[in-house]
Amino acid sequence: MEIQSTDIGYGAHTLQVTVNDLCQDLDPLLVQRKGKLIILATENADPQALAWICRDYYGSRSFDAIPTLLHSLSQAYRDHAELEHRVLLLAVQRGLDVYMVGNSEAVVRLARYNVVRDLFDPLASHRGFRVALTEHPGSGQIPALYSTVWRVVKGDLMLLVHRSAADRISAGALSRVARQARTAGAAARSLGRTGRVDAETPLMVIRYAQISPVPEVPEPARSESEPAPVIKPRVRREGVSPVLVTGLIALVAVLVSVWATGTRLNLAELPGYLEMYFFPEPTPTAGLTPVVSEAEGSEQFLVYSPPELVTPYHGARIKGAEVALVWDWAAELGPDERFEVLLQPPAGEPEARTMTREHQHVVAFGTEGWYSWSVRIVDIADTASPVALSPRAEQVSFHWSAAEN
Repeated sequence: MEIQSTDIGYGAHTLQVTVNDLCQDLDPLLVQRKGKLIILATENADPQALAWICRDYYGSRSFDAIPTLLHSLSQAYRDHAELEHRVLLLAVQRGLDVYMVGNSEAVVRLARYNVVRDLFDPLASHRGFRVALTEHPGSGQIPALYSTVWRVVKGDLMLLVHRSAADRISAGALSRVARQARTAGAAARSLGRTGRVDAETPLMVIRYAQISPVPEVPEPARSESEPAPVIKPRVRREGVSPVLVTGLIALVAVLVSVWATGTRLNLAELPGYLEMYFFPEPTPTAGLTPVVSEAEGSEQFLVYSPPELVTPYHGARIKGAEVALVWDWAAELGPDERFEVLLQPPAGEPEARTMTREHQHVVAFGTEGWYSWSVRIVDIADTASPVALSPRAEQVSFHWSAAEN
């Protein structure tokens, strides 16, 4: 993910500085290799101390982000005692990964589609949340620090804020702002009003808008000896469009059918009749019973493409005690992400669902007949109601029978 695709918005009392402001002589190639440094700080944070943090991070020979950030922040706390309450968190975006190091006053939350989760909250373990943080004990003037790494996707919105304001921003408010705000700045201003941010409370919003497209490659210069391409003039259609004629015929057919049967027609229902005329219900194929997918209203914010089903292939006839359902997916699952295997047995038996992190699932069959299977990716942060992260792969049907003696 390119830096240009990252939109950052600042709260009313948050220090607005960039890497170029702090370290003006940085090599752009070094910033690209070590990542973009993001600092959550109050307006009264010492600019010289922030510049030292910037130089210490980019000047380190280590390209391991977490240890370098720990060193930079801990040394800044040691030399500037007031920074503990003014610089709460350092984050580095490198590609799709965001590395975070901060103290116990920092909170980072993520809004992805309709799910909100805590990414960085040192006190979350006392509240029942599951947060994958690593604690680094402090010593002397250096407080305890915490670190984590998170991989972002297109559409993520990340809130970085002081704990006092985070307690007043509900998950519903964050999810609503993530859906409605067009820019990170608008989201930050809206959440600032929601959380009643005071003069000592920094707040920052990062929106990962999109992956930058591949730059267009200019066409090579055409040789003078090469003939110019022939551009065919666009022919304008004359006469009446056949689509209009078909539509009028359909309308007349619907009206005649209604008149002949004596049915009372509501004008609001007319589009539905026309749709039935043009798109009749398909006739199911004998032997292959498709799985009827349920209404999935919560799946309007899908972020992944579906896995690719490998075996069994569509129409396969399999004999044996077990069958291995195998699929392929190039990316890596997150901590709370799983493959959901959906298997529809024959004879109207209920659909079976299995969660796994593997790329295959072995099934022992008992009823001979046609089976249909598919796979999708879900988030199980809420085990009671998993959230779909991808659509179902196009289902595959195969026939199973017991092995011959």
